[in-house]
Amino acid sequence: MLMMSKERRTDINDHEHTAGSDIVCLSIMVQDLEATRAVIKARSGRTLEVYKGIYGNSVSIPANLTHGIEIEFVQHAR
Repeated sequence: MLMMSKERRTDINDHEHTAGSDIVCLSIMVQDLEATRAVIKARSGRTLEVYKGIYGNSVSIPANLTHGIEIEFVQHAR
């Protein structure tokens, strides 16, 4: 799922547009959330906390680590 910002570009704020600035979050379904967390920790050094999202257990990588787009990994409840 992609979450897009509601703000529309106008002549006034068109110069503020940067790559990816219209997408605020990307959600990706995974089979094994713990394996996903392990890969993220190995690559970023951060341990992400699991939270209960609307689609199931989730972890999110903050936008400051992903070039401005928050990435949420979701393991759908079985």
